[in-house]
Amino acid sequence: MGSEQRRLALVTGAASGLGLVTSQMLAERGHSVAMLDLNGDRLDVEAGRLGEAGHDVHPFQIDLRDSAAVDSTVE
Repeated sequence: MGSEQRRLALVTGAASGLGLVTSQMLAERGHSVAMLDLNGDRLDVEAGRLGEAGHDVHPFQIDLRDSAAVDSTVE
């Protein structure tokens, strides 16, 4: 393949802990990262920090117990 493809990663629990570390590692490796978490305030802070560092991140506040919300986010 001659052209680079950017990969999209979807990370749950992305506002803290292992989810945040995973989001950071993937973003640093050049992936676009969809960051999902129930804690919208913390998610906005962390996604903003990664975005300011030049990473392609997209925060989504979501309750994963709500299957309709999950479906619409993934689409």
